[in-house]
Amino acid sequence: MTSPPSCASIDATAGTLTDVPEHDQLSRYDAARLLGVSVQTVDRYANDGTLHRRKNHVTKRVWFDRGEVEALAAARGPGR
Repeated sequence: MTSPPSCASIDATAGTLTDVPEHDQLSRYDAARLLGVSVQTVDRYANDGTLHRRKNHVTKRVWFDRGEVEALAAARGPGR
């Protein structure tokens, strides 16, 4: 059995290298949709530390960890 594709990336806040499967990476747009907020709000969450923005060091793609976004969505409650 092979493991799912992963992407070495650098956590923009900590500067650490991590390997995270692609299915656990959310774009700004996907994070916004999951949270029920605008992309600007996701950017605000990243700027104020509510969410940790990560960046693929090869493609320069910005992404968010699915588990972190889902935890924030659960903490905010349904319909929020």
